[in-house]
Formats: sequence, C-alpha cells, structure tokens
Amino acid sequence: MTRARDLANIISGGFTEADIPDLSASKITSGAFDASRLTNASSGGHTKTTVGSTGSVSLDLSGNTNYYDAGTLTGNTTLSFTNAPTTKRFIYTFIPSYDSSESSVNDTDTWVADQTLNTSNAQLSGIHFYNNGLGVIGCWYTTDTLIQLDLNAPYDFSSAQPFDANTQVLRLDALNGLSNGVNATSLNISTPRGLVVNPDGTRINLIDSGTDKYWSLSFSTGYDLSTYTGAESSGVSGQETAPTHVVASPDGTKIVFSGSSGDDLNEITTNAFRANSSSFQRSFGHYSQFTSSGLGCLLWGKDGKRLFGWQQTNPSVIVSVNTSQYPYSLQNCSYATSDYKQTSTFGGDANSPRAATWIPNDVMMICSFESFSHGYLIECGTGYRPTLPSSVTGDVGHFSRSYRHFLEFETTNSGTNYQLINHSKVYVG
Repeated sequence: MTRARDLANIISGGFTEADIPDLSASKITSGAFDASRLTNASSGGHTKTTVGSTGSVSLDLSGNTNYYDAGTLTGNTTLSFTNAPTTKRFIYTFIPSYDSSESSVNDTDTWVADQTLNTSNAQLSGIHFYNNGLGVIGCWYTTDTLIQLDLNAPYDFSSAQPFDANTQVLRLDALNGLSNGVNATSLNISTPRGLVVNPDGTRINLIDSGTDKYWSLSFSTGYDLSTYTGAESSGVSGQETAPTHVVASPDGTKIVFSGSSGDDLNEITTNAFRANSSSFQRSFGHYSQFTSSGLGCLLWGKDGKRLFGWQQTNPSVIVSVNTSQYPYSLQNCSYATSDYKQTSTFGGDANSPRAATWIPNDVMMICSFESFSHGYLIECGTGYRPTLPSSVTGDVGHFSRSYRHFLEFETTNSGTNYQLINHSKVYVG
C-alpha cells in the first residue's frame, strides 16, 4: 500500500500540479499531461466540476471541463459519458465508501479482498498497531520473540524500517538465536500466539502453547520493548493444553482463546489487561466445526457481535460465531453456518493465516504464518464504488478503501471509446 500525503487541498477545491500523483510522462501511455491547465483558464480553459456521488452519473465532456470530482461516494455509482469530442483527456476522481453498520461489516458476503498489500511480516502469529498506526508490535512465532517496527506511513508494512540489528526485539526464549533486543528468556515462552495490548501500550499480553499460560508483560514506556519490566501469568491447562490464539474484550477483562487439544473456544475473565488472576467462564465449539486441531487465528467482528476464526488444519476456511447476544463473550453464542467462507473467495492466500487485526475504515489485515512475505487486506461492509461504461478499455485495478482515486481517460475513435491511461491513488485515511 502506497500512502502519500493527504489531499486536503484537493478536497477543499483548489489544487496544483503537485497535488495529482503519478501524472508524469512515464506514467501516461500517450504523452505528457499539463495538469496546471486544469484550473488555469488563461492557458487553455480547463475547469473543475462537481459530479454526483451515487446513482447514475453522466459526465458531460463538452466544453473545457476535464476534472470531475465525485467526492466521497455515498452509494454505488454508474458512470456514463456524453457529448464527447473527437479527442479529449479528462480525470474522474472519487473516494470509495461503504455501509459501516455492524450488520453489514460482519456479513462475510460483503467482504472484498484488496491484494495491493504484499509485505514481509516476519511470520507473525499476533499483530497490534500503535494508536496512530505509525508502528507495530508483533509475535514472531519462529524465533519466540516480540518485535517492534516503526512505520513511515500509517498501517503500511511496506514503509517499515529494514529489519536489522537496530530493530527492537524482546526475546522470550533462549533458543531464538537473535543477538539484539531485551532478554526475557527466563519466561521460557516458546510458542507465542496472538496479542492483547492495553490502550497505552504498557501491557502486552499473549498466549503460549509451550507453557499453556496466558501472559501479561509490562513496560515502563508504552510501545517500547526496551523498557520491559516484568511479567505475570495464569495457567490455562485446565481448559486447553495446546492454546493457539487469543482475543480480548476492549476493556481487557474477557479473554477468549482457541486450542488444538480441546478443539474448542474457552472464555476466562481477568483483571483489566492483567494475567495475575483468572476465572474460567465457559467453553464453546466442537471439532465438527473447528476441525480436530481447532482454530489457529481469531478476530472479533465489529462491536464484538461476531467472532471470526480460521481453521488450523484447513486455514482457507473462515468460520463465524454469533456473539450478538453478549458481545465479546461466548455466553449464549451460536455457530453461524451460513458464514462459512473460503479465503480464496476473497482472493486471499490460503497459506495458514495466523494473525489478523483491524485497521481504519473496517479493513481487516491478515498475515500469513507459512509465507514469509505475504499479507492481504479484506474490506468489510457493502462497498460503494463506481462502475465504468463498457466503452472504457484498460486495467482499472482495485479501488482500495481509504484512498482518493484518480482515473485519467483519453477519448479514442472520434469519441466513441475511452482509454484508461492512468490510475493513481493517494491515501486519505
């Protein structure tokens, strides 16, 4: 995901050539484009016009207008072009949006994959972004560590500093073989799975298949692994001897974990974002839904009214548990058979997802455990995007959520066909 500066200047009505990304001659198939002429009437007379953000929208190509701004779409939009001259180059710009209601976001039938993310994620089995998105804490399963990466752009792995000797690492087991970072090897955490982090980043919690414990690690400075001060734990072997992943309620008091021994889900309560005490509440599930090895990755749905899980022996399958009656709890939950989904339905890599989290605008980030260099996004909730006329040729690509998109067209065949010659996008959050 390429995330550039914001477009406040464009959105508010004025812009310069610098505001339009990637419109150099190298990005355009049929010659350079003088973007300054879009608003400079004295040098050619091109102007901007606002067009509809939903329904059937016709772009009138007559006259000097060649910049059509739909703003943020409020519903699906079908474009058509009228009064096209023999030759003309023009830009259509918009920001996708979606139905953000809980019922829409949690409905797997609305999910659409955004495969523009392809990133090294260090075989993460747990992931948590800083509050501002400019950094990430992750469990590194294969080396039994926590790693900390600073990002140059929000929620964008591709903007991370290179993983090297300066990368902050908290070593949880003596066998990891890494020389840098802080040492917490006395904990003997050998299979860290999932992350639960308090709001200020001073407590990072995880579940461990090696010790069968729920751990809470404390830090004197939030989101800084170098300030590790100690840890506490509660055993979960009474419910599961091979825990595989963990999620928590927003207040950190309700903990749900999966496992490959009991093949089910278990709920405990603890002090907020602590592990110094725990009380078992209930179990749910069976191998007939979760397979004989249970669920390998968990993620609460919107408002805690769904719990999504990836089967461990068949990680291309996502299952859904209905928790709407008691959000963020297994109390009176039920198995939602209609929400069985293959990750291949979304175009995602079915190669053992082991970490999942939410980023802004109800976008789910999935990290693959087996594949060292792959992650992908799922946009949840019915999306609002434009449909282009059949007379348009050229590769449109995916209209990623959270971006302002610029589609540049050129008329061909005396105005009866339209060639898409450039698709640029800028992150607007």
